Amino acid sequence: MNNHGYDDGLAELMYKFAEYKDTLPPDHPDVMKLVTKYQSFMNKNYYDNSLNDELFEALGRMYAGDDFAPKIDVFGKGTAEYMSRAIEIYCSK
Repeated sequence: MNNHGYDDGLAELMYKFAEYKDTLPPDHPDVMKLVTKYQSFMNKNYYDNSLNDELFEALGRMYAGDDFAPKIDVFGKGTAEYMSRAIEIYCSK
């Protein structure tokens, strides 16, 4: 599996988001579990446990923007927008 330049653990999560975008709505419980896992992974590996829900939501909004979307959509067109929406839903609960 090609990880598109991402850490293998992160790529695995991104591939799962890409898979879910074609099969599950962003508010599905399995997607919410994936978002939880993603936030935990990002906290542990990139944010030194400082990625609270407020910052996570802001990061998610950035995913749908021009700087992030092309890098995320290498996993499948629309993955960035899907992740952004799923993170927004997760953080609003």
